[in-house]
Amino acid sequence: MNNNEEKTNVRKRIILLIVTIALVLAVVGITYAFMNLDFTDNLNTEVINVTGGQMNITYEGGPIINVGNIIPGDEAVAVKEFTIVGNNTHDNYTMRYVLGLEISSNTFTDEAITYTLESANLGTTGSLVPSQSTQIPLATGAGSQPLGEGSFDFGTNSTHRYIVRIFFPDRGFRQNENQGQRFSARVTVAHLP
Repeated sequence: MNNNEEKTNVRKRIILLIVTIALVLAVVGITYAFMNLDFTDNLNTEVINVTGGQMNITYEGGPIINVGNIIPGDEAVAVKEFTIVGNNTHDNYTMRYVLGLEISSNTFTDEAITYTLESANLGTTGSLVPSQSTQIPLATGAGSQPLGEGSFDFGTNSTHRYIVRIFFPDRGFRQNENQGQRFSARVTVAHLP
């Protein structure tokens, strides 16, 4: 083998190594992006068009709540913040809405998981779903949990802000039957005619 052939083989190996590294990095990058889609959804907005105008709902981190492998305690295990901006363009019409939790799965024992609701009117019109500072227990299994009704009177950019907190309270005794259990729900906002 002469010197030129040896140099050519070294160049080929270097190019092959660089291409291999580039492909590995591309695959790792694509896999990372695919596996971390949930972390890129910081704001999720929905629009409800109604007779009186429009309601824009913005969820911080999206409307989904997922918790699992948690231990009992006094702090919330999940917090979901969202705002509803009402643009009511009809003077004689009240835009009404209802908040809820659509529970797709709750494998915890009955009433082991609880929630609270904090509400604030950042605008000047309408009525809020009242705050609920006492923890309300949730039934095991799937189902719907209404949180209450609110409304917007005539006016634009009226903002109602809500915070739903999910708890797994320490009951003062062993709760081993709830080890490894999961809770999944979606915050819902629906127009009421």
